[in-house]
This record gives sequence, structure tokens and C-alpha cells, in this order.
Amino acid sequence: ERSLGIIQSILSDARGDPGGSCLFFAGCYRDTEVDNIHPVTHFINELDSMDIKCTTIHLDGISEDALNSIISDTTCMFPRLCKPLAAVVHRKTGGNPFFALEFLGSLVDRCLLQFSQNDLRWNWNECEIESTDVSLNVMHLLNTKMTAMSESMQSTLKVASCFGTKIDSRIVSSLTSF
Repeated sequence: ERSLGIIQSILSDARGDPGGSCLFFAGCYRDTEVDNIHPVTHFINELDSMDIKCTTIHLDGISEDALNSIISDTTCMFPRLCKPLAAVVHRKTGGNPFFALEFLGSLVDRCLLQFSQNDLRWNWNECEIESTDVSLNVMHLLNTKMTAMSESMQSTLKVASCFGTKIDSRIVSSLTSF
């Protein structure tokens, strides 16, 4: 809430600049996690009441055809061959592109999507994939992946995450040597 207050203050100060405002702020949130009493909703309403232009862009999941194109490109297969897989993945992920890619990776990890050296193509069974119990929660999927890792790998990742988005390879090397 404090961060939103600071941003609101900066935006309202910039609006009052007699030379005009050269400030652009872009923020994002998951609308499924924000209700009418959430601080983000209050923030947006406050900006509106101060006549600070606020544009909201709602992003839905990608279409089944777009997902089919991604899967086709990824597997180097004709789109017509990937259509059944794309349909199942789209149903399971709601078209969320990040979740769809993570889900496809989990299918490979569980050998439900495999590359055949004999056929030189990817193979799958839609019925098996369809019957796979999947939460539509990206965090649940990532948590499942993390808990499948060894304790030492989990510890290494926990320490490495303290370094932010970039970490020197020498640090990683020293972390993995323990």
C-alpha cells in the first residue's frame, strides 16, 4: 500500500508540472486476485478522481489457434497434427501462455509427451493428457516442480534467489560445491 501511495504522489505531482508531464507509469495486476476493496482498486479510483488518465488493458489467455501455432513451431510439426494436443492443453491451461508452456514441460517430464527417434516426431496420447489432474494455478505447478528437486538443489535455489535476477556464475559454482 505504501508503494502505491508513493506512486500516486509522484503521478499527482507530475500532473501539476506547468511544463507538462513527461511521466509514464505502467503497472500490472491479476484481476482474479483484486476485488473492490483491494488497495490496487482504491489506487486506480484515486487516480481517476484526480483526473489522472488511467488506461486499463485486460489480457485474456491466448486462443486455441494461437496455442496450436506455438506448439506447431515448438515441435516442428504441421499445425493440423498438433491441433488435438493444442485443444487439450488449451482446456487444461485456459490459454495462459506461461502456464501452457510450463504444462507442456511437465508433460515431457512425465513422459506424456515424448520425441520418438524412430518416427522423428513428437508423440502423445490425448486421452492420457486429458485425464491428467492439473490445477489451473501456475504457482501450484511451479511448487510441484520445486518439491520434486533434491534438497540440495532447493537450498541452492533459495540462496541464489537472494541475489536477485542476476547471479555471477562463480557464486553459483560455489553454492553447488557444498
